[in-house]
Amino acid sequence: MSCYNKALLIGNKVVVILVFLLCLVHSSESLRPLFACDPANGLTRTLRFCRANVPIHVRVQDLLGRLTLQEKIRNLVNNAAAVPRLGIGGYEWWSEALHGISDVGPGAKFGGAFPGATSFPQVITTAASFNQSLWEEIGRVVSDEARAMYNGGVAGLTYWSPNVNILRDPRWGRGQETPGEDPIVAAKYAASYVRGLQGTAAGNRLKVAACCKHYTAYDLDNWNGVDRFHFNAKVNLLHILYISNIVYSKKIFCNLLSNLYNQFCMFCFKVCMHVSFQNYIFAIHFEANFLLFGRKMPKIFEI
Repeated sequence: MSCYNKALLIGNKVVVILVFLLCLVHSSESLRPLFACDPANGLTRTLRFCRANVPIHVRVQDLLGRLTLQEKIRNLVNNAAAVPRLGIGGYEWWSEALHGISDVGPGAKFGGAFPGATSFPQVITTAASFNQSLWEEIGRVVSDEARAMYNGGVAGLTYWSPNVNILRDPRWGRGQETPGEDPIVAAKYAASYVRGLQGTAAGNRLKVAACCKHYTAYDLDNWNGVDRFHFNAKVNLLHILYISNIVYSKKIFCNLLSNLYNQFCMFCFKVCMHVSFQNYIFAIHFEANFLLFGRKMPKIFEI
C-alpha cells in the first residue's frame, strides 16, 4: 500500500501528515546505497578495515593490501569503480555546491522526488554582504538538502566547494565563484561556509565533506593557445608569503584541498605541511590522465 493510501485511512490531519513523512523517510533509506562498512553490508562488516576500534592507519593498510593494482588505479579518478568481491560500491566524488546543490557535477542528479535544489546568489555577490552568519546559514541549508538527496540515493557526500581562489584578474571567467580579491574576506567566507556545510557536531562527524578548491594561482582557463592544464603558475616571494597566511587561516576548516592544475601544486603541498594541514590534498578529476601523457609532476605525487 502506498504512503498516500495509508495516510488516507487515518482521519486525523496531523496523523496523516506524520504517516506520510515516515513513509517517505523509510522510502529514502531504502534508496540510499550501502557503503562498504555499512552494518547491513554482510560482505564487509567482518573485515578488518571496517572495524571502528582499529586505528585508521591499520584499517587503511588492510584495505590497500586487499586491492589489486588495477583496482587501486581505477580509484584514482572521480568516478571510483566498485570492488564487488569486497562489497565496496562505486562512488562519484565530483559534486558541486558553490551556492546550492548543482547537477553540473555527475555526483548529484535531479528528478523524481528531487526536481531541483535551492539556488542562492553567486558567491561574489553573497560575499559582498560581509555577513559571516549568513554565509554559514547558507552552507547549512545547502548541506541539509545534500543529505536529503543522499538519503534519496541521488547524491553523494563530497562537494567541491567553496572556491577559495583569490580573484586576481577580472577577466578570469570563474571569478563569480569566488569571494573576491580580498584574502581576509576569502578566508572568513571559507571558514563560515565550510562550517555550515560540514556541521559542528561533536566526534568529527560531518554532514558532508567540503573541498576548498582550487586553492590558489588559478586564473586562466584557455587563452592565446595556453590552457589551464599546461599553464605553469610561477609566483614571487610576496605571493608565497601572502598565500601562506591564507592557508593558515583556512587549514582548520577544509577537509579537502584541491590544486593540481599546474606545477604550483608542489608549493601547495609544502605550505600545507608547514601549517600541519591534517586532511587531504587531491587532484582534479582527470589529473591521473596527465600521468599517461608526459606531464611532469612533483615526485611526492608520483605513484
